Amino acid sequence: MIYINIKKELRDFETDIRDLCMAFFPYKKLNFIYDDNNININKDDILIDNYYSGKFYNERIENKNNIKRSLYNHLSKLTNKTLPYGALTGIRPVNILTQIIEYLCFSENTHSETINNFIKYLKENPINLDFNNQTIDNKNLYEIIEKFLKTEYLVSNEKSKLLYDIAIREINILKTIPNFKNNCSIYISVPFCVSTCLYCSFTSFNINKWGNFVDKYLETLDSELKNNIEIKNKKIISLYIGGGTPTSFDNLQFKKFLEIIKKHIDLDKIKEFTIEAGRPDTINSYKLKLMKDFNVHRISINPQTFNQKTLDLIGRKHTVKQIIDSFNLARNLGFNNINMDLILGLPNEKLVDVINSLKQVINLNPESITTHMLSLKRASRLNYEKEIWENEYLAGINDDYEIEKMSNESFNMITNSNFLPYYLYRQKNISGNLENIGFSKITKECLYNILMMSERHTVIGFGCGATSKIVNYGKNGEKTVKRIDGFKSIVDYTKKHIE
Repeated sequence: MIYINIKKELRDFETDIRDLCMAFFPYKKLNFIYDDNNININKDDILIDNYYSGKFYNERIENKNNIKRSLYNHLSKLTNKTLPYGALTGIRPVNILTQIIEYLCFSENTHSETINNFIKYLKENPINLDFNNQTIDNKNLYEIIEKFLKTEYLVSNEKSKLLYDIAIREINILKTIPNFKNNCSIYISVPFCVSTCLYCSFTSFNINKWGNFVDKYLETLDSELKNNIEIKNKKIISLYIGGGTPTSFDNLQFKKFLEIIKKHIDLDKIKEFTIEAGRPDTINSYKLKLMKDFNVHRISINPQTFNQKTLDLIGRKHTVKQIIDSFNLARNLGFNNINMDLILGLPNEKLVDVINSLKQVINLNPESITTHMLSLKRASRLNYEKEIWENEYLAGINDDYEIEKMSNESFNMITNSNFLPYYLYRQKNISGNLENIGFSKITKECLYNILMMSERHTVIGFGCGATSKIVNYGKNGEKTVKRIDGFKSIVDYTKKHIE
């Protein structure tokens, strides 16, 4: 058993301490205790204690980073391992770099907590450079940021370079969208799927069991879109339809769904319209032609793996052949921006299996490939049935060395095939303490992914399980983000909105 003592003076930083401990002990049960004087543990237990004895300062971020560096060094010594992202936790590490780069190059983000911390770092670590004359392609810029990430967060050089390259690409892409901060994007959730995959924790209802709710759901969605003021007052940059699996609707339901969207949103004026056609067994020529008729620019056909044994194990009710056939069908019907997702670290898969999937997806030549490291999500079957899956489970995602090889091989194979990384995010309990990366060919980046993950402008969510992020900027450029979570129960969603 592993115990972590969170003393009184550290309790404001409990979430940060938890996240870093979870990174060192993934998939283990951690016990957090708060009694400074009366801790009773067995001789085989591990107690993590006395990991910070430093000073406390006025700025919270400074205290947080000092505590995390000290805890990281303590855990690294205890476990005899290092983490590629060091003491850096959180979903959106790229955002740290974009803020710093825009501050140095364009004098933006001057009132953010990140920049205040960076300015303090510069005072303590002076560099002989005129920051006011930096340009985004200045080679010294990377050296500044690499040193900052290593000093402040203990990030490896390899991950610093990855984050930097993505930040630069993101900034350059967003500079091509005028006034994007004052506009918005739309996310619409379709919470139906033909089956629930082993690893999935998204709001999803088996359409074979919940099909009688589809008409009511579409009626509710129609009402929700009709009554929203924001989408009438803001220019919509990108529209993303996710789930669930939107194409799990039958042909007539899918047509009605698209007609509802078109009734409330001017699809001709949207820069990017994406639909997740994730499950190959839900795709047909009728639905694909409908999507072309409704000006869908980008679709996702997500194999997750090209190994049939794994597809069967994780609950994907389709074949490898269906993946290839669905992709070719979409291609023949004129889709020229297709994404494909792969998951690395799936139960029972080894490096050879991942290489097989990579070869097949690269051979299909989609416009973008997204690689996800398997994450043990709290609401997934893989988590709450963990004892049932333990043998397969421990064989893959608990092997950091194997996971690292999968990650490195996928990165090299994809980037050597003319794809570049353009967005990145991390999750708790992610295999190898690594990351999920979106790769694309030049000009085929998903704008929604960038805007959503960077929290640069408002994203309005519609439908069961959707989340909205309302982003506002003050007079001096300071940013606030308000999160609004929607109903996760389809019964509650339809009942509330109809009332």
